[in-house]
Amino acid sequence: MSGRCRREAVISALALALTGCPAHFERGRTAVRELTLHGVRQVDEDSLRQRLATRDTPYWPSSRYRLLRWWRWWWTSWQYLDEPSLARDRLRIERYYQARGYFDAVARGPTRTALSEREVRLHFDVTEGEPTHVADVHLRDCDGPDPQSLPADTCRDLERGLRLVPGARFDTELLERDRLEILDAARARGHPTPRLAVSTSVDPTLHRAWVEYLLRAGPLGRFGRLRFHVLPDEREVFGMLPGNISTALVRSLLRIEPGAPFDGRAVLYARQALLDLGVFGIARLDERPRPDGTVDLDLRVSPTRPWRLKLGLGLEADTSRLNVHAGAAFDHRNFLGGLRHLHLEARPQVFLPPLTTPASDYTENLQLGVAASAALRQPEIGWHLGTSLGASVDIGPDPINPLIVFRRAYRGAIALDRRFGLHTTASAALRLTHVQYLPFSDRTAAQFHQDPLYRQQYPSRLSYLFVEENLVYDRRDNPTQPHRGYLFQATIDESIAGPLSDATFFRILADGRLFVPLSPRTTLALRGRFGWVLAPTGATTWPVPQELRFYSGGANSNRGYPFNRVGVLNTIPATMGTSPDEQQRYAALGGIALWEGSVELRWQPGSLGAVLFFDASNVAGIDPTPWVSPTGPLNARCAVTEGNQVVPASACAGREPPSSPAPRASVDALLALFSEAHPTVGVGLRYVTPIGPVRIDAGLRLADLACRVATDQLARQQVAAGGTPLTFVVTSPRCDAYPLLGSVPMVVHLTLGEAW
Repeated sequence: MSGRCRREAVISALALALTGCPAHFERGRTAVRELTLHGVRQVDEDSLRQRLATRDTPYWPSSRYRLLRWWRWWWTSWQYLDEPSLARDRLRIERYYQARGYFDAVARGPTRTALSEREVRLHFDVTEGEPTHVADVHLRDCDGPDPQSLPADTCRDLERGLRLVPGARFDTELLERDRLEILDAARARGHPTPRLAVSTSVDPTLHRAWVEYLLRAGPLGRFGRLRFHVLPDEREVFGMLPGNISTALVRSLLRIEPGAPFDGRAVLYARQALLDLGVFGIARLDERPRPDGTVDLDLRVSPTRPWRLKLGLGLEADTSRLNVHAGAAFDHRNFLGGLRHLHLEARPQVFLPPLTTPASDYTENLQLGVAASAALRQPEIGWHLGTSLGASVDIGPDPINPLIVFRRAYRGAIALDRRFGLHTTASAALRLTHVQYLPFSDRTAAQFHQDPLYRQQYPSRLSYLFVEENLVYDRRDNPTQPHRGYLFQATIDESIAGPLSDATFFRILADGRLFVPLSPRTTLALRGRFGWVLAPTGATTWPVPQELRFYSGGANSNRGYPFNRVGVLNTIPATMGTSPDEQQRYAALGGIALWEGSVELRWQPGSLGAVLFFDASNVAGIDPTPWVSPTGPLNARCAVTEGNQVVPASACAGREPPSSPAPRASVDALLALFSEAHPTVGVGLRYVTPIGPVRIDAGLRLADLACRVATDQLARQQVAAGGTPLTFVVTSPRCDAYPLLGSVPMVVHLTLGEAW
């Protein structure tokens, strides 16, 4: 057996060991191989199946071809037939339909089909009947003469926000949601003990339903005492909690003051703040209302280990980068007491050549790197402000253009943050960065010598001190897999040139996302981003450091393009060998203006889901016209300094001195931003795992469907008679793609977590 075959055999064995194990089948049992529901059209079938006691053994991912059915994935198991549960499932189907307004629904069955001695297929026939619609909805005694009633405008807002409205199909699930929202609205307006009676009348003949809510808001309340109890013995503590945690500090973090008007949202915030601390095994905040409206609070906690150690492995791969990294992180949530959060992290990395690298260049492009960081956060220093200190070092290939330059980056920061209620977070930070750039190899050293664009992109040393403000307003129902709600985030950076900063700029980046539920399993997601830098622009210098420019393209951006490959790219054919289209050698220049837009239709009926998406974006920052020198390649007698000056001037007498294309002015970049869109359409798959959805997205670039590689190269290399291009920039169309896809303008991304 060859070495390659042995490696493949070992990899296959490891994959089988990690993903599955032989399926154990209990003797004497009958497995439900398949459960079918015929006639289910008007309700969500997956939701209905979740209400049934009988489940089928899923074909994905546990089932295999008949010869491999002894195998199963480690997170699945056989589903067995239980006769008493099956007998009640027919009634469960009818009750589910009745709860959704189909009072005439009838379920028949189940019929059984034996597939083998130990496997059976079950089948139910469902007749749905006519749906029942809501004829009228009324909210009584909400804005009545009682002084304890809610204001009239609040009641009108509540009625407009009801999901169960006249004309809608009657659904008890929507009825329950509306009931809870009315109660939450009353509690948010200071009524700690509201009561709501719901009455429904249904006429099965006319298929009409009438809904009435009777609200008794109750007295306005105030917060009373906050008492601390330690589990399991329920003893009350007054000074220090276990783990040297001050009760006064926890009280301040909860932001509930005795005597303050009652607000149900404040209680929700306090419960979330307890979970975010991460120092309690159990943290429960219970309300104890008194008859006069005063609400006492009992906080019950149990201690837990305050520190965590995490280890892991990771991989990043695309046409421009390939690295394998290990990670180790240490968290202590009560470092030296006071709920100080200490975070230490180290990540050694091995940077490998991308798949498209020629074999002759493999050793040259193999590099090592390391990233390490330390952060200390104090959650409360007064006035509900938190503060943090951080420092980091990152040594290795540049993350934006890893095959061009080697980087040493040192960073420090001090920040203040505050959370306003449940949804709004604001922070301000002072950040200092010092970066050193070195040529990656002898080959890129020649690029630095000949190309002023590279010297603009990567100065030998760069320091910048800037202030950053960040605002987040998050109304999503779930931060990892949102189905409803919206999010807005804005970041502003300012810097003024001085002893610690080499740049003056004002930078803003805004991001908005909207999630609209189309059905219980389908979500319409929309996203828009805009960024702009306002700064003075020199003749040969960028107005903002490379790390703070805008980039687009990749798994979490425009998915038809590789990482950071939207916008203007740079390369040098004179030092690139015979093929100037070596896509891994392109350098992303970035820009000072950015827009991105995405529309995504997400369908997640179960563990396996699918998406359709449309992405578009553009980055503007430099004039994309190729720069040509009629003098031919520069030599020692006519060279360019790091300041892009020709020396000596007499050596170039009578010839046009070379110059570098200058970055656009801020206003010009903003005007050029909407000249291109770089549209992408694509499809993706999602598989939900305990650590997040595994995502595969394939994006097709619409502007490049007619792209021809040879024609594109020729157009980019046209020069004046007798001239040689020292550098050129690449815009659209793009013909780069993964090798397996040939000349198809498509990129496939495999990653973990939603795109945004």
